[in-house]
Amino acid sequence: MSFFSYHFSSFGIDISDFSLKAAEIRRKKRELLLTAWNEVPLSEGIIEKGEIKDASSLASAIRTLVGEKKKLFSTRYVVCSLPESKSFIKLIHIEKKLLEGKTKKEEQREVIVQQLPKHIPLPPEDVHIDWIVAPDSEQKEVHEVLIGAVPKDIIASYTHAIQQSGLVPVALEIEAQSIVRALCREELRHDSEGHAKQLSSFVRKIPFLSSHVSSAPHAPSSPQSATIFIDIGAARTGLILWADSMIQFTSSLPLSGKEMTNRIAEKMKTSFEEAEKTKKICGVDPKKCKGKTAKILEKPINALAKSIKEMSSFYTTHFHNPRPVDQIVLCGGGSQLAGLPTLLNALLEIPVVSGNPLAKITNPESANLPASKAPSLTTAIGLALRNHFT
Repeated sequence: MSFFSYHFSSFGIDISDFSLKAAEIRRKKRELLLTAWNEVPLSEGIIEKGEIKDASSLASAIRTLVGEKKKLFSTRYVVCSLPESKSFIKLIHIEKKLLEGKTKKEEQREVIVQQLPKHIPLPPEDVHIDWIVAPDSEQKEVHEVLIGAVPKDIIASYTHAIQQSGLVPVALEIEAQSIVRALCREELRHDSEGHAKQLSSFVRKIPFLSSHVSSAPHAPSSPQSATIFIDIGAARTGLILWADSMIQFTSSLPLSGKEMTNRIAEKMKTSFEEAEKTKKICGVDPKKCKGKTAKILEKPINALAKSIKEMSSFYTTHFHNPRPVDQIVLCGGGSQLAGLPTLLNALLEIPVVSGNPLAKITNPESANLPASKAPSLTTAIGLALRNHFT
């Protein structure tokens, strides 16, 4: 697939194991308007652990998502997410002397490829890689380089399915990038033609990394601190450690919204549908449902807290000049558990907030998007924002 800079309208599609979600954001002068959104479920077996098993059925579902008879979106051009469980993204350090004088991507590639075996558990010839060399570094002898790697067969299968649906993929993006874009503040200025530009000379269009440089996370946080974003989805949970205006590394956990619902259904001897309602209403709040669901979900939530602590510890011991983690930001449909921020705050002794993917949108009320639905569309909204923030 050919990736390129683009200056035309596109919308975002978040593809996961159990659903498709899409969002389109248009610019009107200095306003960002959510003009369309939709979601459709995926039958079990079409995608398994991020791997497409039935491309024809996926293409058909995408056509349903965008509207076969009445088109819901104004363009055929799309930015699509790549599965976090099949992607690798990490900030690494490379000696400055190795990249000295190498300003073009093709000149840097050999150096980057030589570093991959230290950080990516796949042969370099089997992955598509991209990277961003940070413009400044506190490390005098090294460059900070954000690298991303995705298996070539994963990229090929997602590209094929999108094209089979009749859409035109203009970019594929690792999911963590989209989430951070949706939930972080960014300062914009406007050129004479009204096009949005970041307040940074560090802007490149590359295949599945965008040069996302933000001023601060969703909630107030010091530039000298780090944030962990937690995306709890139907199939898995993604953890993203963000510091110094860049993703440092990501991790994926088997904990999922579906697993928690199944646990409730089993323990309370009820249907999956009833368990889902109970999960959303009672969550892990000990004051609701007589604390029954809180007790049922105690083990997976404790495991989540342990993983967050391990991620923070790994960052502190393995990264140059680590920042203290001073906040947790929750997102994803599975994050809407009553009492979850309070419980995690008690377990971690770190402020925990729910992310707001509509923070950059001017018309959240008129977009006909229920507030309860917004967290599950975080990735799709972040993909749709790529037009306006890269």
